[in-house]
Amino acid sequence: MNTYDHIQSRVFANDPDYDKLTGYVTDQYAREWTDSSGTRWRKVTTVINLGKADRVRPVDPDEAMQPDHTFRERFAPAAAMAGKQRAKAQRSALLVEKITAAFAEHGPMCAYDVAVIVGVAGATALNVLRAHREQFEFFGGKAARWGLPGQTITPTPLRSERGHE
Repeated sequence: MNTYDHIQSRVFANDPDYDKLTGYVTDQYAREWTDSSGTRWRKVTTVINLGKADRVRPVDPDEAMQPDHTFRERFAPAAAMAGKQRAKAQRSALLVEKITAAFAEHGPMCAYDVAVIVGVAGATALNVLRAHREQFEFFGGKAARWGLPGQTITPTPLRSERGHE
């Protein structure tokens, strides 16, 4: 007498065999190919380890508790904006100090040269120089040099004026 043992599950809602499955995803990869008619195919394969239960991290209820910010959220944007403005003012003050030190050491130079020495973008250095006209003096000229008040500039010919050497 032959008995039929159910060895293959047909997955459907509330299938007891399917509900007993446990495991976790170990790998996922995709394979693409084009058949002879020119149709592109893509097959995504997900590898599930059914031998072990899903790896979970035990939950610490004290760590999961977070402070409630329900009533303070209205004021958060204003506080965040004030913090950003304070940080910007601090960065600007530090940059002004670095630029002043560069002018004191190297003398008048163009905004790009200052930016290279200080380590910022050329536009950033130029914006700081223009915003702090009381601390920096624009000497002008073809090289568009900047410096500290009281410094003197000795004009040097540009490469195009010197000719090809």
